[in-house]
Amino acid sequence: MNPIFIALGLLGGVVSASASIRAGEEKRNQKYQEAIDTDIERKAAALSAQQQQNARLRDYAEVKSMNEAFFAYSGRSKSDRSVKAFLDYNRETAYEDVTRIANTSLIKDLQFKTHANNLKRAGDFAQSASYATAFSTIISAGLNTARSA
Repeated sequence: MNPIFIALGLLGGVVSASASIRAGEEKRNQKYQEAIDTDIERKAAALSAQQQQNARLRDYAEVKSMNEAFFAYSGRSKSDRSVKAFLDYNRETAYEDVTRIANTSLIKDLQFKTHANNLKRAGDFAQSASYATAFSTIISAGLNTARSA
């Protein structure tokens, strides 16, 4: 067989292997970028949860002040059992809401972290697979060239 064709066969295998490696590296880069985007979403969700908690506590403080003013206007003191029970119930409800928001935020945070880690792992595996494919391509090109020579 003509040595030019042998060289072209080997060169084709090397070019194909190189393209496989570049594709794997690009896939890895894409997955890592997705992981970065997921981390940004995670931080935005945490910030949103903090804002919700703050808003709920502000609402509670505002409603508490209005209720205390109403009870004072109607001549009932904070030591009145029904007034105290009403205010205690509202306080407990507000803090339960804040706790619920915090727990939901924690669960979302863990989901985002897991997703980001899975994306990175997928990118790493894609890159590893591209190396294996490239190696296999070079071996195949060498064997095919040796058979046809």
